[in-house]
Amino acid sequence: MKRNTRYTLGIVILTAAISMSCMLFQADRGEPSAADTPPESAQEESESSASDTEVPEEEVGELICQWAVSATAGSEYGNPDWAAFQATGQPDTTDECGDFRTAWASADRTGVDWLELMYEKPVYPEQVNIYHNNLPNQIVEVEVLDTGGTYHTVYTGEPEVTNCPHTLIVDITNADYQAVGVRVTVDQSILDPTSWDEIDAVELVGRYVGGEVADLPPAQAPADEQAPAGDYDLPDMSPSEAAPGNFYYEVVGADADRTIEQGILQYQNTSDEYVIGLISEDTRYSLSLILPMDLNSGPLPMVPYESGSFNKAPTTAIYIGVHLFVADGGLFMFEDAGDTITGSFTFVAHDKDDPSQVVAVTGVFNLIPLAEE
Repeated sequence: MKRNTRYTLGIVILTAAISMSCMLFQADRGEPSAADTPPESAQEESESSASDTEVPEEEVGELICQWAVSATAGSEYGNPDWAAFQATGQPDTTDECGDFRTAWASADRTGVDWLELMYEKPVYPEQVNIYHNNLPNQIVEVEVLDTGGTYHTVYTGEPEVTNCPHTLIVDITNADYQAVGVRVTVDQSILDPTSWDEIDAVELVGRYVGGEVADLPPAQAPADEQAPAGDYDLPDMSPSEAAPGNFYYEVVGADADRTIEQGILQYQNTSDEYVIGLISEDTRYSLSLILPMDLNSGPLPMVPYESGSFNKAPTTAIYIGVHLFVADGGLFMFEDAGDTITGSFTFVAHDKDDPSQVVAVTGVFNLIPLAEE
C-alpha cells in the first residue's frame, strides 16, 4: 500500500493524552481548536435527526466515553493490516501523521466507502470523535445508529485538507434516542489524493442510563453498496424453526450446494473461546462456530479466519469433504446467549488451498449448548 515511510510511535504520550480526554469532556467541553472543528459550511449542513425535545431529567444518566468493540466496513485494504477492526479500541497508531497498518484504510483510495463501529453500552449521544492519522479530512457523513436500528445523520461536509493528525469532533444536541453505533462515510474521489484517509479510532460520548441493546439489525452498507445477495444477508427463517438443540444451514457455491437440516454437535472448546461443530449426519459437511467467551444478544460481526492465530473468534470455517473453507467475513446474530445460544449466521468463505473456490453459507441454531453436556 505504498508503504515507504515509517514513523516512531509516541504511544506513551498518546495513551496518556487519550486517558484524559473523557475526563476533560466531562469537566468542560469547551471549544474545539480550529484544526479539530468541522468546516463552518459543513456545520451548517449538519443534519442531526435528534428532536428538539430534551432528554427527560430522570434519564440524564452518567456521561461515559466509549471506544468501539467491533467494526465492519464497505472494504478493507487488507487483513489484519488496515482492516476495519483496526479502528476499534483507543487510538494506537501514532501521535504523528503517517500511513500506518494499525488504522483502517479502504481498498480504493479514490472512491466512496464506509466504516461502521459498534459500542458496548447504549447511550444518549453527545459527541463523536473521529481520529485520523493520514490525509484527513475526507469524511462526508457521520451517522449514529440507535437501538431500534435507525440511522441519524449528525454531520455532513465536503472533503477538505486539514492538519494531520486530526480529530473530527461532531457535537450532538438534544438526542432523544440511545446510540449503539457510528457509521462514517468517506469520499476520496474529490481531492484526488496520492494516499488514503486512514481512521485509527472513533469515540462515542454520551449519557448511559443502563439497559442492553435490543432488536439491533445487522450492520449493512447503504442499499446501493450492499454485498451481493447471500454474502451478508441473514436467512429469512427464524431460529425457532430448528428443533431445540439443533441447527439448519445452506451451502451455495463451489459445486457444493447442500441444505443441512439437522446433524451432530461436536465440541472443541478451549479456555479462550467456544468451538462448536455443526456436522451433517453423513459427516461430509462440518461447520465450526468459533465464538468468544463473552457472548451477548445482538449482532456480532465475524472477523476473517486466521489460520496461524491461536485465538480466532469470532469467526467460522467449514470442511466440505477434505476441503477447508475459511471465512472472509460475515455476521452472527444472537437472539439469546447464556448457557445455550439461539440465533443465525451468514458468511462467505474461500477454499484455503484454492481461493478461487468460494461458498456462501447461511443458517440458524436453536438452544445450542455452549459446552458439551
